[in-house]
Amino acid sequence: MTVTATDAAGNSSTTTGTVHVDTEINVGIDSGQAGGDDIANAEEVTNGVTLTGTAEAGSQVQVSLAGATDYVTADADGNWSSTFASSQIAQGEYDATVTVIATDDAGNAASSSAILRIDTSTNVSMDTGMFVTPVNAEQLQNGVELDGTAEAGAVVLVTVDGVVRETVADENGHWMVTYEDGSLPEGTYNASANVEVTDIAGNTATTSATFLVDTEVTNPLIKSVTFADDDVTSLSISTDDQAFDFYALNPDGTATELSTTEFALSPEESLVVLNPSASDGTHLVIAATDDAGNTSDTLLVLDDNVTNTGTLEHNQIDGFNIEGIELDYASDANLTLTEDMIRDLSSTSDTVTVHGGSDDTVTIENAAKTTQTVDIEGETYDIYTVGDDGVTVVIDQDINVVI
Repeated sequence: MTVTATDAAGNSSTTTGTVHVDTEINVGIDSGQAGGDDIANAEEVTNGVTLTGTAEAGSQVQVSLAGATDYVTADADGNWSSTFASSQIAQGEYDATVTVIATDDAGNAASSSAILRIDTSTNVSMDTGMFVTPVNAEQLQNGVELDGTAEAGAVVLVTVDGVVRETVADENGHWMVTYEDGSLPEGTYNASANVEVTDIAGNTATTSATFLVDTEVTNPLIKSVTFADDDVTSLSISTDDQAFDFYALNPDGTATELSTTEFALSPEESLVVLNPSASDGTHLVIAATDDAGNTSDTLLVLDDNVTNTGTLEHNQIDGFNIEGIELDYASDANLTLTEDMIRDLSSTSDTVTVHGGSDDTVTIENAAKTTQTVDIEGETYDIYTVGDDGVTVVIDQDINVVI
């Protein structure tokens, strides 16, 4: 800047100087606040939310977040940082406005704003309606489905007795996982189901419940059979808090449910009278169902010199869960068992138990005798494995076994 002065006599004088002109300032807010996603979750709010940005070096920066205000100074590199304590940030789910005003030494001011999402909570629930009744063998085999609700997009981890399944809640917040056949053990026990969700913001929530698994049912054991001529009039069976139904496998390939009258002989044994008697030439199926809905059926073979025809190959045998075969009341039975046949006999078990005597012969294809035995009603039974995938035959030692 140059200044020249001239007086009335015409004399003049000139001087020069420098004036600094400052009419500009800048300010900015960094993107990716609160862990990089511009979303402050519960943990981040608890630890305090730090906001950062840039401004003219040395300028005073006023930072406002959701009604709270802080004042900081931009450093020599033009960076500023402001931290808001958890007490300054309301909990909940909402968009908080971040406003920044920077003022430099020249008095120039500039402002900038952005949105920071506050998300400090999430939710999860599990539908426990299925837990009202036990999970039985058929349900376990078909796959156990657990479902519930969570925030849309949340990652859901479900753990049942150490077995983990993972899914993502859909746009409606619904989630579901399946424990397929073989993933949960059989038996009778209380299973613990724990659910943990993590929402998009990183918040977590958990819930848990227990449910009863009951896949065990006692196979009906025939204690005695009463004949009138060649017809069966009654039989006694072992009981174990089960309901029983009785069916005749007829020679013509049909099956007929029988009418019966049951008398308790003891807490462990009942006498069942058939009304009318089962005629000569039929075989019987005694079907047991326990309180959990598990079923286990015994095929009572009644004809002498019987083979697979009309028994294991009867047209209606597929309608039952045959887990026991009783040969004690038919002389000289001669049956053949294969791996596929044993699997087909029951939809919920790969084991069949065969009762009989020294006059009976059972051929088990592709079988190997183990060193294990079990005791049933004072009788010793050998255990055979069939094939390579868990099929088992438990058979009375008195029976002639061909492998």
